[in-house]
This record gives sequence, C-alpha cells and structure tokens, in this order.
Amino acid sequence: MLEDGRRQIEGLIYPGDLCGLPECVLGEGTSYHEALTAMSVSHFDPLDVRQSRAAEQLPGQVLLWLMATESSRLSQWLVSVGQRNAQEGIAWFVHHVWERAGMAGLIQGASAPFPFSQQVVADVLGLSLVHTNKTMRRLRDLGLFRIASGRVEIASISRLRRAAAL
Repeated sequence: MLEDGRRQIEGLIYPGDLCGLPECVLGEGTSYHEALTAMSVSHFDPLDVRQSRAAEQLPGQVLLWLMATESSRLSQWLVSVGQRNAQEGIAWFVHHVWERAGMAGLIQGASAPFPFSQQVVADVLGLSLVHTNKTMRRLRDLGLFRIASGRVEIASISRLRRAAAL
C-alpha cells in the first residue's frame, strides 16, 4: 500500500494456502492481508519448521511445496500486471479465480465464488476503475463469463484461456 491509499494486490488466499511467510521467517514485513469472505486462520511456529530433524522432514517438505507453488503463482501474476493488456488481464484473473476455486473444492454446479468488486480487479491488474468496468462489460458481452450475486459462471474455459493469452 502506498501512503495515498493506492494498492497492488499480489495474491488471493484460498483454503489451505499459506500467507504471512515472509513475516514469519524474516520478522515484521510490509504485507497486508484483508479477508473479503469469512475465513479461518491457523498458525504454526516457524521454529517448528527450522528445527525439524532429518527423520521428521514433513513440515519442511510441505512448506517447500507451498513456497514453490506460491512462487509459480506470483510469476503468472507479474506477467498479468506487466505484460497482458486489460482484456487479457481480466480474462486471466477470472480464469485464475476459477482454477483456484476448483482446487479448493469451491465450485458448485457451474459457478465459483467471485467476491471481488471491480475496484479489487482494478487493483490486481493496475488498471483504472473506469477501464476495468468497460473491459469487464466487453468480456461479459462477448459471453466469456457472467458475474452475479458474488459468483462467476464461465461459458467456455477454452475461450476464456484464449482471451487470457494462456
């Protein structure tokens, strides 16, 4: 977050995700987490991971897997902010939300949770709210997705992937 209130959203937290690792390992950091829906949070003592013995590698292995997964997601996130145009970026974000909801078992019928305002989408991609609104409307009119009542429905994953340059 910048002093004037502008922000760059750099990730979404879904059930089973790890957050706050830099602060946990390096001490106080600059991350800020905000819940848009009800959530449960568990914590662990970082000393438990650092002090795990060779015979008890499970905590360290799980942590390594979570860190590698998050690093891979962050790479795609950066490509979306830095290289995708507004239409590709919004299509990518909707696809990302759909994929993450699927991995977390949150897809019900043909829809997934989408509790994000257009301001959140704009802050994810570094776009203005007006440009985000117009682009989301254009993508909706093309029949790529429908967002209503906090849920998203996707007509064709393959069409959405093409629109996202995936």
